[in-house]
Amino acid sequence: MRILARNNELLTILLFCIGIFLYGLGLSKITENGSLSSQSFFIVGGLVFILYHYKRFNITDFKNLLIPIITFSIVFILGILTYFDDVIKHSFSSVLKSANTHILKYFIFFILCYFVAKYIKKSLAHLFLLFFAFLCLFEVFAMIFLGIKNGFLHHPLNAPFFFKAVFTYNIWILAPLAISITSIVVFKGKFKLISLILLSLSIAAMFANSERSFIVAFLVMIFIPLIFWQYKYKKIIIFLLPFIWFISIFGIYHISKDFLPRWNVAYMMDNFISVWNTKPIEMGKYDPSCFDNSLYYVDCYEESLKNGRSQIQWEHSSLSRIAMSKSTFLAFLDNPFFPKTIDVFETGYYLYKYYNNTNHQNRAYIKNLEHDVNGYNHPHNYAISLLFAYGLFGFASILVFIIYILFMMTRVIINSNNHIQKFIALFLCVFISGICTQSIFDVFYPLILQSIFIVIGFGFGFCMRKD
Repeated sequence: MRILARNNELLTILLFCIGIFLYGLGLSKITENGSLSSQSFFIVGGLVFILYHYKRFNITDFKNLLIPIITFSIVFILGILTYFDDVIKHSFSSVLKSANTHILKYFIFFILCYFVAKYIKKSLAHLFLLFFAFLCLFEVFAMIFLGIKNGFLHHPLNAPFFFKAVFTYNIWILAPLAISITSIVVFKGKFKLISLILLSLSIAAMFANSERSFIVAFLVMIFIPLIFWQYKYKKIIIFLLPFIWFISIFGIYHISKDFLPRWNVAYMMDNFISVWNTKPIEMGKYDPSCFDNSLYYVDCYEESLKNGRSQIQWEHSSLSRIAMSKSTFLAFLDNPFFPKTIDVFETGYYLYKYYNNTNHQNRAYIKNLEHDVNGYNHPHNYAISLLFAYGLFGFASILVFIIYILFMMTRVIINSNNHIQKFIALFLCVFISGICTQSIFDVFYPLILQSIFIVIGFGFGFCMRKD
């Protein structure tokens, strides 16, 4: 026990490094029965640290964590209230289990990482941050390798290690981009040149992955330092930012006109209003796959087929997202305040049962012959999924949590004299903005969310240090 007492901080940070490395490999479970998992290393490491250092925690920590505690508590209570929903009946024990898995566990990650990052020896905190940065670089090279091997731009095999699909590689694309963008802004001289090289590598990895949501997130992330960082003529730049955005979008619009349908932004922008104003069950008339299964096997509802193909033809991947997102949003509007489900991956099944009883025209146009779901088991839009799952109050609580973290990081950027803290604070602003943007286009698996809350919790705790 004396050895553990003397080396508890080193043990904690080693467990954290092992845990984040396993997340970087795409491993959520180490053993087949799940008794040992990636999260185990963080939970054990965090508990060991708290056991020996809890006396150092003070009222400042309570103040720092008050908003996260309130917002998570609201979401947790709303999750428990899903027990009273009539569409899908769950036992109270299963509701508690789901609330633990999809709400409480993420808060525990955030809290443990906060306390470790704030009170562990500064050199060990730096060690974890450096390990995470080098792991990001390792992930970038892994993705570039697959891009060279299999091809860039939409190759489904470009998911390294044990990741199941390209979109589950979320954090390992956005974090390197955020680090690179932050480095370019913060560093000077030769370090800025190195940062530009790292950004180029991260962009190459992004195109090797080819998930469009990451590209859209990146186009938002590059402007975030203009909002949060301190520099000369900031007010003028902020005033000009909408014009810069307009010129950027205008340029992308015209450049994309000759691209393939998957990348033709101009065609999508020209026809989006017409598509969105269509009933979700009829949107299949825009999907060529509903009429030609050689393109992509899709079984569509009769409402989409009865009048034949529309002159507007939209590629399946993004069209199905639009249909499912609108279908989910319309169900939310039917009862915007009451929570429906804790697990966003239950959304598709919930809506299938819900639309069997009401508003059949609002279901997505895709029939799923294998499962009773509304198109797919989730609408590929995490923001709308959360809005639907937890209602208006729950979604507002999640937004308050995000805004609070960004606000606190802004204070660090303005007030801190520690350059590493300022770097981490700006990184979190860029990273969180990228995550929020990407959430509009896909859903986050637990493997992704656990990693996200680990990074945010550790970064937040580190920025609250006083040394």
